[in-house]
Amino acid sequence: MLVQTNSALPQISNELKFVLNCTNNSEIKDQDLITALDWDKVLTLAYTHGFYPIIYNAIKQLNNARIPDCVMSNLKHCYIKNVFKTMSLADEIVRITRDLNNNDVKSFILKGPPLSIKTNEDITLRPSNDIDILVDPLEFNRAEKTLEQLDYIRISPAFPLTPRQKKFFFRHDHHFEYYNHKRATLVELHWRIRSYNIKRFPSAFDLNAQNIILLEYPVSVMDDEYWFVYLMVHGYKHMWARLRWLYDLKRLMNITLDWDKIILIADKSE
Repeated sequence: MLVQTNSALPQISNELKFVLNCTNNSEIKDQDLITALDWDKVLTLAYTHGFYPIIYNAIKQLNNARIPDCVMSNLKHCYIKNVFKTMSLADEIVRITRDLNNNDVKSFILKGPPLSIKTNEDITLRPSNDIDILVDPLEFNRAEKTLEQLDYIRISPAFPLTPRQKKFFFRHDHHFEYYNHKRATLVELHWRIRSYNIKRFPSAFDLNAQNIILLEYPVSVMDDEYWFVYLMVHGYKHMWARLRWLYDLKRLMNITLDWDKIILIADKSE
């Protein structure tokens, strides 16, 4: 006996459909859809998923009088704020990377502006709140000292560590957090990539580096295939709470990737 099942995909809201169209450079053909949108929901989706700079650019080009002025004003304010924040982070990435290099510390920037450059995206269209850096465990102390010389203070854990305590954290955790009050910048300094049962990701020493030119300075990132796997691990770790992370992967897939290598990396990272 044949069992009939309902294979229809769940319906998404008009607001989410509008947001996805904006991120996909899709033309909004149904102008009546704009009138029917709940703009509070659109803004919530834009900010929750990190799409607000892209959406601001998209609806600015629409030049549709039915888009409320307050929505445009809200998005414009956040867009401009993000431009300054992103450029400040980019400048700080270069400053930190240069000093790490001078202290012979091999480092990788994990996300942020270098990822935008790699995927041919304007760096101001990808919001970033902090700087994620991966270094080798054997070089961690030098990296930490470099950050301290750049006026960063460790805020997590926010207390002096004995050698025994530090050894415990190194065994059970994967990064410390540092904050520069003058520059209002948070840095996560990672000594390994770890997420749930993903425990065999190579250390910084074993990873191949490629350079991304950021503000005319070469910044090291992982090769494309390891970067792709890392971004998958990162999204999985946070339960894909932001669609922006899937958007980054989609853009990364637009470049040539060695899928056999990706499968091999995934197998080894179990």
